[in-house]
Parts: sequence; structure tokens; C-alpha cells
Amino acid sequence: MATLAAQILSDRANVFLNTDDFAETITYDGNSITAIVDIREEEVADDIGRTVKEIRGTVTVSTADVSNPAPGDTWVHNSITYTVENVRSQEGGMCECDSVHAHAKRTARQGYRRARS
Repeated sequence: MATLAAQILSDRANVFLNTDDFAETITYDGNSITAIVDIREEEVADDIGRTVKEIRGTVTVSTADVSNPAPGDTWVHNSITYTVENVRSQEGGMCECDSVHAHAKRTARQGYRRARS
């Protein structure tokens, strides 16, 4: 019987990073890898206090694929490039990278302005 640690490592490769189950293919710093991708839109305040919507993503990668993830790294998902801001949770052979798509910021009211006559 396999140990719990061995089973977790097996699940990482065979379940979590399997594109038939949870994972998707992304490009991380120029290399094609599989990762768990979570994309969301958040409202945040910009530098002058306006509310803007920002596309953010968290990507969970195997440390076998990305051995030393760091802020400033980039990854691409569905033709959108994200920049890693924070690296956390480097345990069990997996790593979570919080990221932002800087070009997706826009005011929350954008698109709701009345056209001038």
C-alpha cells in the first residue's frame, strides 16, 4: 500500500494536473505546461480613487514544471498575458501564483455613459 505522501504526489500528476479533469494548458515564461487556472474579475480602487475592474488570475503549477516561480514571471491563458505579483503555497510539489492582467483595467462605469446628442 502506498503512503499518503506518495498518493498525494500521484494525485497531483494524475488528477489535479490532468487536462481531462482540472488542468488547462498554459504558457509559463515561454514553456507550455499544465496548470490549474482560476480567472476572476475584481473591483479595486485605482491610483486616484476611482473604482476599476481588474482581471486577476491564480495559477497553480507543479514545482517540477516551474521550479522557482517569482513575481514578474508571465503566463498566458486564452491569449491573455498575466504577470505574477505574489507566489504562495509552495507545498506538496505545487505552487500558487497570484497574477494580474494589467491591460484589462477599466472604470466600472465604462460602457454605461450616455451618448451625447
